Amino acid sequence: MTAIYRFTSFQALVDAIQRSALTFVAPQVWKDPYEGYIFAAMQTPEGLSKVRLSLLNLLKSREQAEVILFQLQALRAGYFCQAWTRAQECASLWKEYGDGCMSIRLEIDLEDVRKLNGVSTQDVQYVEEITLDEEVRKLIPHIGGDLHVGGILATKRAEFAHEKEIRLTSFDMRNANRATRTASSQKGMGIALALLHEKGEISQQAFETEKGYCEEPIGLLEPVLRVSFKDIPGFIKSVMLNPAAPNWFDETLKQYCEANELRYIGKSTLYKLAIQ
Repeated sequence: MTAIYRFTSFQALVDAIQRSALTFVAPQVWKDPYEGYIFAAMQTPEGLSKVRLSLLNLLKSREQAEVILFQLQALRAGYFCQAWTRAQECASLWKEYGDGCMSIRLEIDLEDVRKLNGVSTQDVQYVEEITLDEEVRKLIPHIGGDLHVGGILATKRAEFAHEKEIRLTSFDMRNANRATRTASSQKGMGIALALLHEKGEISQQAFETEKGYCEEPIGLLEPVLRVSFKDIPGFIKSVMLNPAAPNWFDETLKQYCEANELRYIGKSTLYKLAIQ
């Protein structure tokens, strides 16, 4: 067994058990804006313009840059992730992820993760600095080749290296297709507006206003993706409680785990002296 862990809230555990599913989120909703940097930048008109310029500087072709940007609109809507870690525990993980002193740690087997439908895993790479141009080069390592989205979804700044994060990723083709159609409509409308403006059939003010609407970034279509684990018996291997949790919650969590046939380890002993 190759164990990986997730530090989260009791509510998240209940949700997972009730649904028999993991909840993946879109990269652009992560708290750290440097994660999924390109997708995060595309959420604003200014960021979208910077991504377009970076693509243009790399590709030296406006047409190629627009094609890649079009593809990114779909990929941005299609990718969903969930963060786990190879670290058994540390004080910063208890503090950063979860629900204060009420947080819990889930344990699963990486081999079971690979049985999940449409889920891939990738260890996060930690770098000293993350820039838009570097992320674009990572996305397009070979001009004319396939886009390498995995790299931009699994990069974090070096100050988070202690997390030893492994990222679970899934792709929702239906969401991507809906975004593609929306992006396609915007692109077609932009071309039509340009032709109308060229012919003098709409005013400069109307052209600028409508052009702005066409260049607005595509919003999220579905905020989460549920990945079922109901066909994998004993998917959650164990549950551990925050070492600072109150005793009443320790008993509550124990009863909940017993009722749902989950192995409950109890409170973490991270702060307990060996002589106690």
